[in-house]
Amino acid sequence: MTMPYLDHVAIWVADLDSARDFYSHWFDGHANGLYENLRTGLRPHTLHCAEAPAGERGTRLEIMTRPELAEGREAAGLGWAVGQLPRLRGRRGLHLPDPVGRWSAALGLSVIASWVLYLAYILLVARLATSYSSNWLISYGGWLAAQLMALVAVVILVKLVGRIWLVRGHHRRGRHAGGRWLTAPSALVLLCVLAGAVVLLVDLAYWGLFPMLL
Repeated sequence: MTMPYLDHVAIWVADLDSARDFYSHWFDGHANGLYENLRTGLRPHTLHCAEAPAGERGTRLEIMTRPELAEGREAAGLGWAVGQLPRLRGRRGLHLPDPVGRWSAALGLSVIASWVLYLAYILLVARLATSYSSNWLISYGGWLAAQLMALVAVVILVKLVGRIWLVRGHHRRGRHAGGRWLTAPSALVLLCVLAGAVVLLVDLAYWGLFPMLL
């Protein structure tokens, strides 16, 4: 019986040549010939990073790229650079500590989803009204879906506030006592997320998506 094993590791990169040179220089990798798929634009390199005994394949790393990865590299690099500007002054960059960062992203996405569902519901109901037709799935199901998503957003907001309180308390009681657990840019981002979410959820409550709270 043959035991399963890890054949090699493959990673996506934006700059194939730079990644090949990096692993070749620092990990003593030896790249094989470049293969290119003309239909998909896939371009992989396989690097052998260690000498292997006879009959064995050794350690291999496959690096791959596609045109869309290279196209988005400039925008991603600009976003990263803006977030890391505070490092130029010897400070930490833009970073929300876990799990605050994950819950903040979830809150923003859930609030946006709530508004998308609500606006889609309004447009669909208006179309039904102008065409003198009815659809119970849209009339009731769409409204219920928007309400449930808005309720999920409220739950995530409460969870986020709780996580902020726990992380802040843990930071103060831990070895970093006396320091700041957020940089000024990170605190501003977190404040904007919380304030924006609250304003948008209050607007949803005004339009009746939280009847159980009124």
